[in-house]
Amino acid sequence: MEVTNNQTGQVQQAVAMKALKQAMDMQQQTADLMMQMAVAQENVQRGANELYGAFVDVYA
Repeated sequence: MEVTNNQTGQVQQAVAMKALKQAMDMQQQTADLMMQMAVAQENVQRGANELYGAFVDVYA
């Protein structure tokens, strides 16, 4: 069977589209991860503030 340039182009286009989708998915996952990290940072800060408040209450 002879492969035409058109078929080769279609395969290359399909591969490129799949790669683009994977890149976009990774970008979304990165954004989600950054949001989770921001929330975790807030929780750590809140916990540190509460701990500091408890020490102040104990030693005041």
